[in-house]
Amino acid sequence: MNRRAVIKHLVVVSAGATIIPSCIQPEKALFPLKKIALSSADQDLISVLTETIIPRTANFAGANDLKLHEFLLTMVDDCAKPADQQTFLRGLRNFEEKFKKNSKSSFVSAGNNQRMEFLKEIERTQDSQDDIYKFYRMVKQYTLQGFTSSKQYLTDIKKFSLVPGSRFKGCVPIKGGAGNKKV
Repeated sequence: MNRRAVIKHLVVVSAGATIIPSCIQPEKALFPLKKIALSSADQDLISVLTETIIPRTANFAGANDLKLHEFLLTMVDDCAKPADQQTFLRGLRNFEEKFKKNSKSSFVSAGNNQRMEFLKEIERTQDSQDDIYKFYRMVKQYTLQGFTSSKQYLTDIKKFSLVPGSRFKGCVPIKGGAGNKKV
């Protein structure tokens, strides 16, 4: 064997040793978080859950269109206390386990009617000590907060105008003691 063949094989082996570990890494989440660790399956479940809470309609965007799951995850990751973050994670695991136990399928692959019935059941129980209820309440709170602060909601539904000058009426009748006078 000549020197060039040995060097070529050495380069191939060292490149393979460098690349292979990056291919074997565990599944990474789609949306990066700093304090809580979620897999992409967990993030998919949260995405489907927020879309179930605020679905897309014919005339308005749904939760996934507004990226409310990313807002929710950012709020939990950045703003929630560490104890609340742990409750969120436990509730997420228990939520999926309970759904699988009740319906024999995952929340993501289930039909919309099954999901809605499960969420109605959680809202009916409202056990404030239950991690599932705390998780669902946190998801619902941040989903609604993200929805009501979204640009589409504020401009299309609330008709919010950042500068109120477009509605200024300088000459309006004043009702008072001396009759209607224009000012």
